Amino acid sequence: MKKLFAIVLFASAFMSAYAKDDKTLEQQECIEIHTSCGAVHVIEGAIGDNVTAEQLVDYARYIDWVYCGD
Repeated sequence: MKKLFAIVLFASAFMSAYAKDDKTLEQQECIEIHTSCGAVHVIEGAIGDNVTAEQLVDYARYIDWVYCGD
């Protein structure tokens, strides 16, 4: 449950920062995913405007599973 909460918190913080800066995802250079075990995964380059918050959260969960396991 802690992992899920951490991932949702990260996604919420990212989306609020995205909204405040009024930037498109294409303008950002990289996105960092901080996992529950302390690893950091960086997504570099332009992603595009068609990435939804739900897709970002799903990818963050997958990356957390890859780095930290169950």
